[in-house]
Amino acid sequence: MRILSPVVTLQKTVHLELAAKGHVQEILSALQQVIVANKMATVFVLEYGEIAAT
Repeated sequence: MRILSPVVTLQKTVHLELAAKGHVQEILSALQQVIVANKMATVFVLEYGEIAAT
């Protein structure tokens, strides 16, 4: 899914840059919330598109 691609890229970048600083767990937790929100937005768009098409 292209909607999630920037989030996945951001997750990898942040993980690499902050691994040495010990903030990985907090950052990954925040990014996980972003990923879930993006998935929910994708489902909403798909469902709304389905309703609008009828």
